[in-house]
Amino acid sequence: DLSSCTYDCYGCTNPDAYNYDESAQIDDGSCCFDGWVYFELSEHAYITAQSMDYEDEQAFNYPETTGFCAMSGCYNVQIYSFTGNDLSFSIFDQLGNVLDNGYVAGYTYYQGGFSIFGEVYGCMDPTACDFNPEATCAGDCEYYCGGCTDINAINFSSDAQFDDGSCFYTVEAPNITFQTQLDELLDVFYIIVDIQSLGNGAPYIMSNSYNQSLEIIDEISSYNLGPFPCDEQVNVSLNSTEYGEIEYIVSDPMQVSCTNSIVQVSTQPELKIFPNPSTGQFTIQGLGDGYWQMAVTDITGRAIVSKMITASNNQIVVDFGELATGNYQLTFSNTTQANTSRIAIQR
Repeated sequence: DLSSCTYDCYGCTNPDAYNYDESAQIDDGSCCFDGWVYFELSEHAYITAQSMDYEDEQAFNYPETTGFCAMSGCYNVQIYSFTGNDLSFSIFDQLGNVLDNGYVAGYTYYQGGFSIFGEVYGCMDPTACDFNPEATCAGDCEYYCGGCTDINAINFSSDAQFDDGSCFYTVEAPNITFQTQLDELLDVFYIIVDIQSLGNGAPYIMSNSYNQSLEIIDEISSYNLGPFPCDEQVNVSLNSTEYGEIEYIVSDPMQVSCTNSIVQVSTQPELKIFPNPSTGQFTIQGLGDGYWQMAVTDITGRAIVSKMITASNNQIVVDFGELATGNYQLTFSNTTQANTSRIAIQR
């Protein structure tokens, strides 16, 4: 029967070809001696490549197939991720030169292009911001040339041709509340994420620790995550795409027992901190008595301080005298809430 036939004995049997297959027993005429293009990806993906003149179209699954023999000098390429994880990729010519590289978020796709045989892939529209006078085949063009041109700003853009007033110099975290909702019939729960303000890092990528699903957050709204199995501990993270994927928010673990009451977690940014700025010592009021996880991050999202502290009489005094002059984000969290504020150290 045809279903039991195997054809993996076919391939390129010429060792001088770029796509030589040492396991092939029968040559199928696929040997490539010039124009070989190959891919290196971190995850399983579906790839399509189409020449500008539409005379060559390639479509294959990676890593089952890793490359093809180009018949044209310019190609549009699409890379579709099959997993829930981010995917990094690089495209090379037969000599190992990088033709294109980048990343694809899980369940999304990348669209771009590359050129070989002396062609130059790029924007050919002289009215566009990224016009390339040397381009010989048309790539995507960018028509907005504004951005932050101050090199001291967090969101400085080296590609901006004029300053559009978008520069910001301190991290302003979004204001978010988290709430869980139980579905007793299915023994699952959902997490309701209410975005009350966006801060200055939007758009964000929102993910969760259970299934790594991703969602773009670019407006004030409510978002429904789940379903999650009862008693599963789930953290929700927000990473800013505005500035280097820095992590803005990580919730405390949220968990619902199908036989117990619902647990709710919310951010409460209304802390009273004084003096602010200071030379390093701050008094914080507004924390409930008990144990708190204290974390300090710099403007790039890098963790500077992380330790347990104890609050009493609704306040605590902390000393960050070892920190350099600058702006920081201060977060206090426990099993039911998270409080985030900004502090400044000046000397």
